[in-house]
Amino acid sequence: MTITKDLIASQSLSLDTDGYSTERSYLVTDVSGTPETRLYNAMTQPGIPQLNDPHPILPDVRVTKVNARPQGSGSDIRVIASYSVPQVEDAIPDAQQDQINQAQVSLTTGVTSESTWFDINGEFLTVTWRGPGVFVKAFKEASVQRPQLSVNFKRIETSIPKAAILNHLGRINSVPWSGFPKQTWLCTKVDASEDKEGRYTVDYGFSYKEDDWRLELVQSLTDAQVAELPPDTETANGYAVYDVYRTSDFNALGLSF
Repeated sequence: MTITKDLIASQSLSLDTDGYSTERSYLVTDVSGTPETRLYNAMTQPGIPQLNDPHPILPDVRVTKVNARPQGSGSDIRVIASYSVPQVEDAIPDAQQDQINQAQVSLTTGVTSESTWFDINGEFLTVTWRGPGVFVKAFKEASVQRPQLSVNFKRIETSIPKAAILNHLGRINSVPWSGFPKQTWLCTKVDASEDKEGRYTVDYGFSYKEDDWRLELVQSLTDAQVAELPPDTETANGYAVYDVYRTSDFNALGLSF
């Protein structure tokens, strides 16, 4: 993505009894994600002002509103940051705003047992046996140890995360996320607890699977059957792959590591 800052033709500056108010305009091009998430992705890009950020020249005014709308092609987004003097009841302390915007990240690793028919090159595991006048080649399933990576985020939010539960829980990433390929992360947890101030501590959990979360099935055959007509991934003979998880764009959550 490319951000063009402070487009002069779209700027404004006003002065009234409450002080200065102004707008800064940005053009974010080649925004990734689905049409439903591009506006959010553009608004939350590094370099785009966020609520309560001070103006670089007028420190007494702060961002009180951020607006995004499509510009030209669907992947170009215009973002307008509106600055004004915050009213006392609307002002958000810097420390509190930082706490809301930032998430604590923790990684856990381990191993898990998994059955597989394939080696690291995607070839079937085979065993051959040679005897007097006999040659047998058998396809075998084996149990292997796979690394298990999980990432957890803890963030304070101002409302209960219903949208995250409805749109992301139990789904896998539809597009690359945090530098990892699509369909390799599963959202396993969205927990929330309310504090005395009416804010929510939200825990997000994700599990990683290098070979993606699609389901691979291989027909169970006897050695004699396999020797006669072995499974084949290219022709799907005795082999099938299914998508069993719905997908969503995890970038819309504003979480990364």
